[in-house]
Amino acid sequence: SIPICSGREPWRRNGIFPAGLWWREAARRISGVEAAKILLKNKTYVFFILSCLLYHIANKSTGCFISNYVVNIGGDSGGLGALMFFSAIMEFPSMMVMGRIVRRYPLGGLHLFALSGVVLKNFFFLIASSMPLLVVGRLAEGMSYGAYVYIFVEFICRNTPKQLNVTALSLGTAMTSALGGIIGNYAAGLILDLWGLAPLSLSA
Repeated sequence: SIPICSGREPWRRNGIFPAGLWWREAARRISGVEAAKILLKNKTYVFFILSCLLYHIANKSTGCFISNYVVNIGGDSGGLGALMFFSAIMEFPSMMVMGRIVRRYPLGGLHLFALSGVVLKNFFFLIASSMPLLVVGRLAEGMSYGAYVYIFVEFICRNTPKQLNVTALSLGTAMTSALGGIIGNYAAGLILDLWGLAPLSLSA
């Protein structure tokens, strides 16, 4: 349960707690279920989580089958390792840049920028006929994901009650990364079996 304090209790005056009372006695507690209900009534939070869910579905649907893209252009395990490397090295610089500009620009616009990265990645995966195009796609994904992670935390902390920030982040992660991975991988497998790589890239 999460302690919250309304600040209007009769025993609290001028922000000072009387002797003998401690936080757990001075605070009203809210259960995890009640916290979830409060968050689900927050439309800004709900729409943000929905957009992040779609981001993860699109990103993980192609990311899970990246080896298929490598094989499709005649690549090998070395090429697959290189793609993983290029994506990873872009995430940290992207997070660093976001940390510097997140206070200067609207979070909504930065969020759209992060989401556009996965669209760009899937576009290059769609037209890929050689390893350099796959590399460009993975670089776009790395930049996108690094920015996304920073914005995800910042946006939720700004738009949910401070006492519920941790709960909002935990619930948001479960509803986006975890659920998005399940849906994305399952749907991608079906599309790949039925129609192939190009329709998978287009759908993502």
